[in-house]
Amino acid sequence: MLFIEMDKLKAGARLAKPIYNRDGVLLFDRNTVLSTSNVASIKNFGLIGVYVLEAAEPLPEMSKEDIEFERFQTISVFSLKSKFDLIKSKKKISDLNSIVIEILGNYGSKDHKINFIQNLRSRDDFIYKHSLNVAIISALIANKADLRSTAKVNVILAALVHEVGKLLDSSKFFGFDVDNLSSDDYKSMELSYMKKGYDYVEVSNDVKKILYQFSSQNRANSELMVEARILKVADIYDTMTSVNIKKESHSEVETITYLMDNDDIFDQDIVSALTNSINILVPGTSVEMTNGEKGIVISENLDDVLRPMVLIFGTNTIYDLSNISVYKDIQIKDIMKTMDNRAVIDKEALNSYIK
Repeated sequence: MLFIEMDKLKAGARLAKPIYNRDGVLLFDRNTVLSTSNVASIKNFGLIGVYVLEAAEPLPEMSKEDIEFERFQTISVFSLKSKFDLIKSKKKISDLNSIVIEILGNYGSKDHKINFIQNLRSRDDFIYKHSLNVAIISALIANKADLRSTAKVNVILAALVHEVGKLLDSSKFFGFDVDNLSSDDYKSMELSYMKKGYDYVEVSNDVKKILYQFSSQNRANSELMVEARILKVADIYDTMTSVNIKKESHSEVETITYLMDNDDIFDQDIVSALTNSINILVPGTSVEMTNGEKGIVISENLDDVLRPMVLIFGTNTIYDLSNISVYKDIQIKDIMKTMDNRAVIDKEALNSYIK
């Protein structure tokens, strides 16, 4: 799979991902071989680029739920942008209820884990895409945390508007890497813009409280509403795993490790709710170990997502990372990813082992 920038897209390319219009209507399906007129049409959509398949590459497997997730992202980003652009004219945002209800209905009551698929971001759309994804993640976590419907609505709305202030000068924030979180100057600037942005949103006092607690830098988790703690985890998860043309993203393993290692910052019950909401290391996931070996996950660990059972290629050795004597010597270093940031799933090897 390759990512092709729009000015380099040519006829004959085979799409790896579907392309939708702003209403969610499918324009070009996966595996479509583009004609000259198709290319000309796509170049008018305002995309950064598209993912295409290499000549002999088979079409990657995607479930109906995965396809619908990407479609929902496309529709919602367009909808969010139309409302958020009011801020650029110094007008207040109101009536986000329709987007909130859509997110709540689709992701606020899931009874199973989902594949959380990241979307590529540019300077022009990273705030819209980040805000939407944080809202979806917040809905998933709030469901696992058994929040009441009103609380779910509040945290989703807070997530949608938590970074609207950055629209006042998005150039200062695009490409930001979480590794720079220790920068006092950046934190001060970010906090200032966030609070300015809250003047442009019409929300309830409960949502304002969530936003201000989320923006607080020196308050312990015990002093924060559960909604603010959810927003903190959802925000950093999306920030670290986002696919950005200006920086390489962190993997889910790196991100969850970061969240777990910083238990003074992130509520671990909320982190657990996150790992119980999205697929991280499911059977078939290809991984690299800290000793350089490569293998696949053959069994999840429901108690600790980072410590599954792994089958090592070549030696046919099984590492049970739930065993403390094994885990102290070797861990999963990272997930092996495709170009579009999906985990590589080796179902053939998994089925071979099961048989």
